[in-house]
Amino acid sequence: MYCGEKTFDTPFKSSLVKLGLFLIITGLLYIISLENYLLFRIVVNQFNVIIAYMVFIIVWKSKVISCVIG
Repeated sequence: MYCGEKTFDTPFKSSLVKLGLFLIITGLLYIISLENYLLFRIVVNQFNVIIAYMVFIIVWKSKVISCVIG
């Protein structure tokens, strides 16, 4: 591959990896939900806490940026 030459298979491979990872995680969560519902709820709630924390950090950082600009 030469400098500046474009390859078109990289985005396709990364999307396949993401899809595979999503399917594996979804399958594991389904199996866990069948075997141990309490463990399933704990894992899902922890995921929700992580997402909420990420949203909070994004909002907090954008508040600081808007104060500097305005």
